[in-house]
Amino acid sequence: MTIAETAKNVTLPQDTLRYYERIAQMQQNLERLDRKIAHYEKCAAFEHTLRDGETSRK
Repeated sequence: MTIAETAKNVTLPQDTLRYYERIAQMQQNLERLDRKIAHYEKCAAFEHTLRDGETSRK
């Protein structure tokens, strides 16, 4: 259960509920950025491998 789901099951002031929802949103954004960074690193490593292959043929 996420923080936001837990917060919805408990009676909390509205500001606190918004705070937990915002934390959940930021966690999702961070996970998305982590996936993008991992993909970029894979692409950069592949490009580096291709360039190494080009220089060894010369």
